[in-house]
Amino acid sequence: MRFSSICLSLAGAVALAGCGSSDKAADGPISPEEAAASMADLETPRAGQYKATAELLEIDIPGLPDEQVAQMKGMMAGAMTAGNSYCLTAEEAEQGARQMAEKLAEGDCTFNKFEVGGNTLDAEMVCKDKEGLQGNVKLTGTMTRESSDMLMEMNQKVPNMPGKGMVHMKMKLVSTRTGDCTS
Repeated sequence: MRFSSICLSLAGAVALAGCGSSDKAADGPISPEEAAASMADLETPRAGQYKATAELLEIDIPGLPDEQVAQMKGMMAGAMTAGNSYCLTAEEAEQGARQMAEKLAEGDCTFNKFEVGGNTLDAEMVCKDKEGLQGNVKLTGTMTRESSDMLMEMNQKVPNMPGKGMVHMKMKLVSTRTGDCTS
């Protein structure tokens, strides 16, 4: 699912944006640029080697037989829990908010809610892909200079799916600094 890829990239960008004491609550929809501007006042993440994992907590596709849902969940869960390791350079750490805005622009996303305070994030957004398919995403969790622990919930209508074509997924995304970059 292209939408899921966009959302995972987005979640990673948000998680890397760091934490701080700034609050930004939307009175109405706000653009990716406005969200990135509010993130600019936050602490930047610490450069270094990170391990990121994603755990699929829920997947619901009404009308799809249970055995097919279980098979899909198993395939996705196996790929996600392996995680990946990456090096966040000092330059990339400094660009956290700008990278987030770029990821949002790729996914044509608009925030309905964006609240950052202390080390917590609570955001709700609507994203559209190139075909105009729309999905709703909620991100909540905590962030520090060296880690993030986020819960992401997505709802999207997917063509060619049984029933009403609605897909609901909930994932836990964790990123932790493991030391200095290895390469």
